[in-house]
Amino acid sequence: MKMKFQAATLLLLVSLVASANAAVPRVWAPGVAAGDCFYFEMYGVYTSNQPNITLAIPQFEYNNTEWARINVTSVEGSTIYQVYTLHFTNGSETSFSFKTNVDPAKESSLQFYERGVPICASNLNAGDHIPTAETVINETVIRNYVSGPRETNRAVWNNSDDWGNCYFDRQTGMLVELCRTHRFASNITDDIVWKTDVIKMIDSSRWDINKKSPAITPLFAVLFVAVFVLFSLAVIIYVLVTRRTRRRFHLIEKQITNKYALHYFLVRARVL
Repeated sequence: MKMKFQAATLLLLVSLVASANAAVPRVWAPGVAAGDCFYFEMYGVYTSNQPNITLAIPQFEYNNTEWARINVTSVEGSTIYQVYTLHFTNGSETSFSFKTNVDPAKESSLQFYERGVPICASNLNAGDHIPTAETVINETVIRNYVSGPRETNRAVWNNSDDWGNCYFDRQTGMLVELCRTHRFASNITDDIVWKTDVIKMIDSSRWDINKKSPAITPLFAVLFVAVFVLFSLAVIIYVLVTRRTRRRFHLIEKQITNKYALHYFLVRARVL
């Protein structure tokens, strides 16, 4: 009887713990903060099974963007507010506001291209869903950067009309690389078009991705100007001193020449 009572008590405790855990909702916290900044390279590649096909590429899909920048302006709960800046190859820029909710239960059903650069919550694990990329994390791998190794969540998918892979920085939830191919097939003809989207982070305010050329700091600029001024003054002084010395030697030489010339004429006069 005592053993049955202990077993029943243990089962009750396990049920209470399980119920308590189920009652606590999971927190989908962004890993970025206001002021964070990320730069991306992005472009699309169109191919077809018909070599002479004319592809009707939308104007905004042309590869005329040199880089894109995401500035995180604020974070409220699971929502990240951003400002996108597109810098085009002709030097012009355009900016627009954007927001992303990293909670799968709250993210609206937007199309893939309407989500901007995919962002997920921080510290996700294998099996977690990424609504902004419509995929599930497969594994966590280590990627090495200039500033050191970082944990990165990798997701891979392979459907009949859509396949690819992407990597998210685990700490921040920011996308660091994506390669996605979508297959468009005509129901009338045999024409097939494959569109591949490529997005790659090239710079970040949170960690060093690539080696940067040494920047000219204000102290370096001041030292450079000071050295240039001193060098210029030294050259000017040298030229002035050299010119003055040459003039002085020229005068002395002239005086000596005149002196000997006068002596020569005096001696000739005495002789005569």
